[in-house]
Amino acid sequence: MADLVSPIPREKMRRRPALACESCRQRKVRCDRNLPCSTCIKSRSDACTYVPLRTGISPALSGARQPRALQPNSTRSNADSVPRRDHSLTPSSAYSTRPAAISSATNLPVDILVDRVKDLELQLSQARDQLAANSPASSANGQESSTVRTPGSLDDLASQDTQINGGAGGDTSSIHKARFFGPSHWMNDAGLLPTLLKLMYTAELKKESPLTTGLEKCKALARAIKARRVPAFLTVPSSVPHRALANELVQNYLGTFETVYRVLHVPSFKAEYERYWENPAAANKGFVVLMQLSMAVGTCFHDDVTELRPMAMRWVYEAHVWLGSPGEKSRLTMHGLQTLCLLHFAQQSVAIGGDLTWVGAGSLLRRAMYCGLHADPRHMAGMSLLRAEMRRRLWATIMEINLQSCIDAGGPPLIALQDFDTAPPANLDDEDLIDDGTSTPPTRAANRSTQVSTQIAIYQSFPVRLAIAKAVNNIHHYQSYDEIFRLSSALTAACHGLQQHFSLLAKDYGAAGGVTGFQRRMSTMMLHRFFLALHLPSIGRSLQSPAYCFSRKVCIDTALRLASIANLPPQTPATLSPSDGDFVRLVDSAVGPYGTVFFQATIILGFELLARKEEQREQGVTMVLGESELHAILDASLEWSKRKIRKGRTNIKGHMCIGSLVAQINAIDAGLEGLQVEDAIRSRASELVRQSYDLLKELASKTTGRDADETRRFGLDFEYDAFEVDPMDLMQGWEDMSS
Repeated sequence: MADLVSPIPREKMRRRPALACESCRQRKVRCDRNLPCSTCIKSRSDACTYVPLRTGISPALSGARQPRALQPNSTRSNADSVPRRDHSLTPSSAYSTRPAAISSATNLPVDILVDRVKDLELQLSQARDQLAANSPASSANGQESSTVRTPGSLDDLASQDTQINGGAGGDTSSIHKARFFGPSHWMNDAGLLPTLLKLMYTAELKKESPLTTGLEKCKALARAIKARRVPAFLTVPSSVPHRALANELVQNYLGTFETVYRVLHVPSFKAEYERYWENPAAANKGFVVLMQLSMAVGTCFHDDVTELRPMAMRWVYEAHVWLGSPGEKSRLTMHGLQTLCLLHFAQQSVAIGGDLTWVGAGSLLRRAMYCGLHADPRHMAGMSLLRAEMRRRLWATIMEINLQSCIDAGGPPLIALQDFDTAPPANLDDEDLIDDGTSTPPTRAANRSTQVSTQIAIYQSFPVRLAIAKAVNNIHHYQSYDEIFRLSSALTAACHGLQQHFSLLAKDYGAAGGVTGFQRRMSTMMLHRFFLALHLPSIGRSLQSPAYCFSRKVCIDTALRLASIANLPPQTPATLSPSDGDFVRLVDSAVGPYGTVFFQATIILGFELLARKEEQREQGVTMVLGESELHAILDASLEWSKRKIRKGRTNIKGHMCIGSLVAQINAIDAGLEGLQVEDAIRSRASELVRQSYDLLKELASKTTGRDADETRRFGLDFEYDAFEVDPMDLMQGWEDMSS
């Protein structure tokens, strides 16, 4: 019986697996086990294949000796960036090619690729489920809603925020004209107005439209105005106004900015100022530049028409020339740092490069560290009380300048608390500081009002505001909503502490170091703008999820507070103190945060009104508390943007945007819908551009400087084109913000 049964032939087993490709095995050459291998590449062979690995081979061997192109660490996929609900699914496990993860039927390399595709499909499906769960279009049972969304609606904005941000604190950066605008930059807030962005992008495509043509004319005229403002010849120092006017301008600076940002030792500055008028020809050139910059800041508060702005601009340009002249090392001193601080304030006050101050602030910070201001004076033996306290005051001012400018630009602060140990300034008046090496600081109560009290009160909140700036503008940081809530609570406590500190100080208005209206309004803006930087990326998601309504409420409350300190809507002159009026003049004429912060507030309030209109349409609610107040603020903001153009602002897009927003709200109130609303916005925008052109012509007629014939060519003809302007340069980037 056994003879009738033929033996089953057994396949001869190799003791070692075939690791080289079949082509290299046939040629008996060395194979580097890549796919394709280097030998096949050199020989231009299209057939670089590997024999299948047989089952039963040890996992360690098969996992360690696979072709390198198929090993887990040799391949990266864009799927790594896809959010995953199941965090146990890591790239290493998803891309594993061990036999345990491969089909038991065959172990071909193609099976490995199939498994990877399946893993990627699973991750993509999970990502879609997660987005669908957060989308307002999905109902509680996971089914899609039947709500139809129109392009540019607020629901589209909320969905767009989810896709771009990927979370509560995700990245909301953009690029515009080769510049990177980080999450806290005001340009990113334009996404709250999708309908306006859609119309601007449509107008850009139609190059012959009246809106685009009008913007071209305004841009050309604005360039001519700015060209005439640049002095043809610069000499340092130039002419200084008569003493009565100089005294007023210097006092304007000392009574406003110097009470918040401590830069000068006032008694020493006044003594040098008196010596200058005794013999101007013998005055130190560096002091003259410092004095001119203080007067340039003071021109912002001189009158309501800024008639001294051309003179102030000349002083700013002369300061740039003096700072950039040979011998830069000789200006790495306390005096040089003071000059740079005043140059920063002057550029914002007279609207020269106010949107690029973050670059200068970074240079200022490094110069201060080069001079050792980041090290506390207690480490330096023999330093007088005056020098020690001035170093602390100046360091606190430079840190504040750097922090505020990084929020303006949307960039990281590029400094940490561990990088310095300089103590906060002492609560001492300038007269208490004596320049000798033996005096000891007098004892002052913390609640005593001094000339440095406001700076100390603001500086106490510096750590939490620095943490917010780092969290918001960190390009690698994913900000959870719990973290937003924690930072917001800390900032709220800091704001309460500031108000309590002010309440303990002296109430005598006008006394040295007393808390004035300017100080209160300036400190409110400096702190509360961080609420917007923290919560604005989440305000769009509040339309789809109640979890984010806290951000919406904080943004609305902050916008109302900011509108109030900017005198929007205007109060009667009798209710404003002279110090309060100084801050209102600053907001009307200055650039940088003194314009963008309040533009952000206007956009937020307009967004809130549009959201309420949509809620009324969907829910049938007709009575909303506070709606008339929001309308009044928006109307006042439109007049405010017009005043800025009259006072020298050449960019008219902000005025057009606010006016178009008001037109959109009024059209909805009138019962218009769809294309009728867009036509109303488009018509109002064209009208605002024509009005802005008339304002620019009036401004050009008052602008004196070089190339006087440049603006005469514009005449009164709106159709005249003075320059060849690329329309894409005027409106570039609208499609990036609306997509």
